[in-house]
Parts: sequence; C-alpha cells; structure tokens
Amino acid sequence: MDNDKILDNETPIHFDANEVEEITTLSKRGYQLLKENLVDGAEEYFKTILDKYPKNNYALVGLGDVERKRKKFRKALSYYTTCLNLYPNNNYAHFGAADCHKALNDLESAIISWYHYLQNDPKNLTVLSRVADAYRRLKNFPKAKQTYLQVLDIDSQNSYALIGLGYLHFDFHEYETALKYWETMYQIDPKGWTSGCSRRSGTATENSRPSRRGSNISRRLWISIPRTSLPSSVSQTATEVCSNTTAL
Repeated sequence: MDNDKILDNETPIHFDANEVEEITTLSKRGYQLLKENLVDGAEEYFKTILDKYPKNNYALVGLGDVERKRKKFRKALSYYTTCLNLYPNNNYAHFGAADCHKALNDLESAIISWYHYLQNDPKNLTVLSRVADAYRRLKNFPKAKQTYLQVLDIDSQNSYALIGLGYLHFDFHEYETALKYWETMYQIDPKGWTSGCSRRSGTATENSRPSRRGSNISRRLWISIPRTSLPSSVSQTATEVCSNTTAL
C-alpha cells in the first residue's frame, strides 16, 4: 500500500480545497519517504497532518505504516484501530492491522481483519491468499482448501494458490494430491517453481530471487513421500522437479 492510499474517498467533506491539497501533498511526500525507507522523515510528514487534523485517516494509517515498518506492531495497531473507529471501511487500515496481527502470531485476528478488507474488495488475490495461508497454519484444512480454491476460481493458474494447496495436502499426508498441484504449477511455469511468489500479485515474477519454497518442496518429495505408492507419471514429475530445482 503506497501513494494510492491518498486517493480514497474518506477525506472529510468539510475540508476546503486548499486543505485537501495540503493533506494530499504531505501524504504523498510521507509515502515516498516510506518507500525509500526514510522512516523518520515520513513520520514527520504524517505527524504534521495529524497535529493540524487530529482525526485524519491519511495520517493515522500513515503513522501505522511507519510503526509497522519499524516492526513495532502493537503501536502500529493502535493507529490502525483509531482510524477504524473513525472510518470502519478504511481498507488500508484493515490491511495494516491484519499484517500486524499476523506478525504477532495472532492469526485468528488477522483473518478477521482480512475478511473486513474482503467485504470491500472480495476478489483481491493477495488478501485471499493470506487468508488461505493463515487457515493452513491453523491446520484448518477445509477453510484453507476452500480459500485456495476461491483464488483458483479467479485465476486458474495462480502459482501461489497451487503451491499452497500442495503444501496443504502435504501437511495432511495426502502426498499424491500434493504432487498433482505441484505438477500443475511446474507444467504452467517451470521457472516459477524456483522463483519467489509475489504476495501482492500472487504470481511468480521472472526477476524474483530463487525462493526456498521450490527447493524445500524438492527435498520433501524425496525425504518424506512414499514414492513406491505413487503413479509412475507423478513420480517421474517429482524426479524432474527435483533435478531442475537442484540445477537452478
């Protein structure tokens, strides 16, 4: 979430044009500095807004993002919560709050915040993927599978969901099904197997650095899967995936 945060529709209607322009300019500068990891400078811009307009949503979310960048997740949550008390539909605050809950290992609260986000943007693949991952970590197989499949209903070749479904079935010792999902991923994009999956888009990016996800999968295939019980075509695919991952 970056400069588009300033384009939402929650600017209080009693602000005149000059005030709106001032807030927009300060917000843009703050988020530009935040993108450049100049956190202290970004904080000053957002505090300037908040000092003048104490209930401003841009400033509250911006300061939450500043503290999240500093990994001060509880302090960040306080800003997001204040914003949501004033603007319950602010998706930027819901997104930030969810990430804070996740960082604090409070996955149930993270899921609640992500679902609030999805009420306004139900087909957001990034958020749906994070919900699915959270359910998988909570070992809620039905909910995790349902949500990964929801992603695939929107994007049938979504690499993040395919790899996630593989891990989900692997975790529950359904090795053949896990391999089928990983086989599908491998057939769609062999390079994507060892590329990082972008959490924002849910797809493998060609310029991403090699991810441990692909190599972890290849190790799991040979260490844990009883290959003698698998169809020969699936075992052959496992062999190809392992050899290609090792070569890369």
